[in-house]
Amino acid sequence: MKKGVVAGLYQLKGQNLRFNKHSFLKLIVVFNLLIISLIGCSKSDSESNNVLKEGQIIGYSSDKCACCQGWIIQIESITIKVLNLPEESRINELVKTKGYPIPIKLKYGEESGDCSNQYKRVTMVEVLE
Repeated sequence: MKKGVVAGLYQLKGQNLRFNKHSFLKLIVVFNLLIISLIGCSKSDSESNNVLKEGQIIGYSSDKCACCQGWIIQIESITIKVLNLPEESRINELVKTKGYPIPIKLKYGEESGDCSNQYKRVTMVEVLE
């Protein structure tokens, strides 16, 4: 009887090894797909930083809470918030004289710092008149 139990254990051990190898291969495939998708996303983000987009400044939130205040910009179907605009853009003057919305072309990318998930960084603004 002992020989039968030992033989059965070896069979189970052999099946577990095949299962583990199969699981390991699946894990490698999933990991590679994840890495490829992350690389693909980061490329599209960096490319969008260099493209001039058209949009409009639709307001300014002056709320005093952390990560609340900033310029609100509509670009196609998305809305972004920007803490600071380039000084040479003269947006403050236009808001006082013409009001909102202000049509613009802009380049923007990811922001760094404490509120980076709330804000974008604008590197260039051109007012469309």
